[in-house]
Amino acid sequence: MFKIIKKKYNQQEELIYKTDTKELIATPTINSDITFSFIYLFLGFNSENMESTQFWGHHNDFSWIKRSLVSPKSDKGVIIITDNDINGGDSLRIDYAYNWETYYDEQPGWLKIGSEILSEDLSYVEFFRNTIAGIDRCGNIQEFWLKPKFK
Repeated sequence: MFKIIKKKYNQQEELIYKTDTKELIATPTINSDITFSFIYLFLGFNSENMESTQFWGHHNDFSWIKRSLVSPKSDKGVIIITDNDINGGDSLRIDYAYNWETYYDEQPGWLKIGSEILSEDLSYVEFFRNTIAGIDRCGNIQEFWLKPKFK
């Protein structure tokens, strides 16, 4: 359903975690008329070029599991939707994300949202500043790595 395209993007972007409202906010807001729901988190896409735009949503920190994390090596780029049946205005739920956990390493500030199992066969793309997706060979997103600014 997804593939990675390497390319440069705007480095002025910022991912913020608001501690009072428990939400992730991407700034600046970018047009996202296609959304994929990973529980209460959303990955937006622009239907004109089918490229990823931003990541946002509600994510309460009470369930985060403290772990030592090392972020994966990633290429800068975008995630492209490969399914031709998806159009502007569509919103899809990724059901397999319901089994995901959130792991947090306070020292470097990284969050890993995905399964506990380490996946060696994933390709990683930083599609928004400090926002990385791990995609498997079948084109499924299996995890997100986030390093938001806490405010």
